[in-house]
Amino acid sequence: ADSFRVYEMFMGPLDKSKPWNTKGLQGSYRFLQKVWKLCIESREKINNEEPTKETLRLLHQSIKKVTEDLEILSFNTAVSQMMIFVNHALTLESLNEEVLKNFLIILNPFAPHISEEIYEILEYNVNGSITDQSWPKIDDDYLKNTEMNIAIQFNGKTRGVMSISSELNKDEILNKIKKDQKFSKYFEGSDIKKEIYVPNRIVNFVVIKN
Repeated sequence: ADSFRVYEMFMGPLDKSKPWNTKGLQGSYRFLQKVWKLCIESREKINNEEPTKETLRLLHQSIKKVTEDLEILSFNTAVSQMMIFVNHALTLESLNEEVLKNFLIILNPFAPHISEEIYEILEYNVNGSITDQSWPKIDDDYLKNTEMNIAIQFNGKTRGVMSISSELNKDEILNKIKKDQKFSKYFEGSDIKKEIYVPNRIVNFVVIKN
């Protein structure tokens, strides 16, 4: 039921005609599967550790986007933003509990059944069901534009450009690049001999094939 509901919202603006294609349900179903994996199958990584600035920035971007889009009935872009957040959260080694609670609350209008079920399984409902909770507040400090475009090079050859938060340190930037799928093929079967970081401009990996 939630997959069908999310699919209808994700199809596009309500005032525009859209082709009906049940294959599109697969994308909505996969999104909710990811939510379940994040919250239930990977629940051991949920804790009270301080979330990263990048996670908080994405969370508050999502709260802002969903809040505004609900008011103007622009559901498809709200769903897109939540998909971005979930993809990010799945890459984390740990997930802050309050961050997860806030995400489930903004997901609830779109997928009420699964979000309520997860809320109960994780025993967050001691103060009432998910629909009784206050809507998350937006912290504008996390919405400031702190993105920078960095050229990603391998052995001196530019293989792409990546938009990265300027608040990340060198190690966080390098790890983010290594986890990015579009650069994975350049790491496969190779040893990293050197990592060169020119602040705010370039990251160059010196690699040698095994």
